[in-house]
Amino acid sequence: MVKGDAQKSNNYEAGYYGRAEKLLKKFNISVGDKIRVSKKDKTTYEGYLLPRGEIGRDDSFILIKLKNGYNLGINIENINNV
Repeated sequence: MVKGDAQKSNNYEAGYYGRAEKLLKKFNISVGDKIRVSKKDKTTYEGYLLPRGEIGRDDSFILIKLKNGYNLGINIENINNV
């Protein structure tokens, strides 16, 4: 294993990288954590941070599991606070 590989975060291994990973680090959030996301339009969502899939990966959103069972992708540009 290369030294740099050992330093990758659990969020990276769960499919988050770039801007999304930076946001998660800023708020000290990991996959599986229960979070409340406040968007700039004052909408609030609460749920568990889900891992991202490999297909169609980009670094512009996070994925949460809502209480009603639905999964919701939230564009990080629209997030005000976590």
